[in-house]
Amino acid sequence: MLNVELSLLEDAPADIRQRSRVRFHLGSQEVMGRVILLENDHLPRGTTALAQLRLEEEVSSRYGDRFILRSYSPLMTLGGGRIIDPAPGKSRRIKRELAQRLKRLASDDQEGRVEEVIFLQSVRGVLEREVSLLAGLSGRQSAKILQALQSRQQILCVDPTEKRYLHAAHLERIGNFLQKVLRHHHQRFPEREGMNRVELGGKLSLLFQDREMELLLKYLVKNGMFVSRGAFYALEEHEGGISEQTESLMKRCTKLILEGGFQPLRRTLLLEQLELNEKEGIALLKACAHQNRLVQVSEDLYYTPEQIDQAVALLRKHFKNQPVVTVIDFKELLDISRKHAVELLEYFDSQHLTIRQENQRVPARIMEA
Repeated sequence: MLNVELSLLEDAPADIRQRSRVRFHLGSQEVMGRVILLENDHLPRGTTALAQLRLEEEVSSRYGDRFILRSYSPLMTLGGGRIIDPAPGKSRRIKRELAQRLKRLASDDQEGRVEEVIFLQSVRGVLEREVSLLAGLSGRQSAKILQALQSRQQILCVDPTEKRYLHAAHLERIGNFLQKVLRHHHQRFPEREGMNRVELGGKLSLLFQDREMELLLKYLVKNGMFVSRGAFYALEEHEGGISEQTESLMKRCTKLILEGGFQPLRRTLLLEQLELNEKEGIALLKACAHQNRLVQVSEDLYYTPEQIDQAVALLRKHFKNQPVVTVIDFKELLDISRKHAVELLEYFDSQHLTIRQENQRVPARIMEA
């Protein structure tokens, strides 16, 4: 796709109608495509309008490149124009105001052009090195304008390393989306303080990397989209809290697990002791894990963080004298069943504390530290 400023010759053989099939000529390239008119259903001879060219093959172009259009058959010159958006975004939201945005992009307002280039790429954003090609400016001009736009908070650099910029309007859209995510979470888990960065950032993991999410969340908190309370993000009006009954159950739950030492009750027996059905019990265990009161080692096995730390300390001590640990070694070290030993070791593997080599484990670097 190319967004263009298209002029039809006064002596063109006919007006251009919506979705007319044409031959697009750029330099030595000839590509077939269709014309999508953005302002009216047809383009009269001798007039100029904004259009989108949907080509059947990719072409290499930049802002300001000139092109010629010829009819598909018979072969006659219709007109031509210049490319004003060589890499259009595909957001449906942008299509509603595309013509208005492209008029500003086609203007002599250099700062306006850069802002529209970033806006038109939606949540994908634009890398600094792309701005020159998309706005028809030098690298120095682009860098200066980007700095000015960011100082006025019209754009945000979400990745200082790659220099990726997003428009404030799309940042607000992202903030509105995350507000809905938080609202749903608060309704589902009213006792929780909110969502941590991994949970909230995971909702946008296809769009942003971890380092970008950190900057993005700071920006949204600063702009009042939601608040940060310690390690959690929440809507400002949310007052998370645990009822006395739930707090009592959590304390009983952790007490029962501690009493089991390195071989605590499994979930079914634990919930029987707590006199909870499966739905209530799983919700309680998840809440305990969310608050770091418990660590889930396997589907039905939980430990307290203190128990995990003790097990790791014993394992470190073992590795000081032995280069490897087997399931039998670990079973005897903690005086537990083979099944408990296997599940704990698999958990340590997942946390990159140990590395499995056939039927034994060796310490990972973090364990050696």
